[in-house]
Amino acid sequence: MVPIGAEHTADMDPANTGPAFLRRRFGQIGLDAVVRTTISVLLAPLVLPLAWLVRQFGVSGFAGIVTGFCVTFLVTMVFAWWWHVWFPYRHGDQTPAMRWLKLRLIGMDGDKPGLGQYNARWVLTTVDTMFFCLVGIVLIIVTPQHQRAGDIVARTRVVRADVN
Repeated sequence: MVPIGAEHTADMDPANTGPAFLRRRFGQIGLDAVVRTTISVLLAPLVLPLAWLVRQFGVSGFAGIVTGFCVTFLVTMVFAWWWHVWFPYRHGDQTPAMRWLKLRLIGMDGDKPGLGQYNARWVLTTVDTMFFCLVGIVLIIVTPQHQRAGDIVARTRVVRADVN
């Protein structure tokens, strides 16, 4: 593993540029999305039991279903935050997919990103996924350090974790 801070000395390191890196980066984004979406879909059946539970307190059927959807949405959002912010912050600056594909996040200064930087990246995922992810894809391809909007604002970038 490369020590923190070693990557920023060679911004155009061949290991962090080119088609091979882009394939790895897009693979990581896709894997994160598939795993996170699968888990979120598995949470969806909670709506009806939650609606039934709320109905037991005298709430109308429609309000119970709305409450079930709201609680399920909240659980899904908390899970997404945990996946993209808390897990990498506490586990070597890597989401599970980053770990599988040997990538990690660093600050533009080469230091470990702070919790605020992770939150900025996560919030700006909404910008990166606009127009069927076209905004994020184009930014990753055209920016010199392959950053998406969240990385640009948070002053972070993704690099190979297995480069010595």
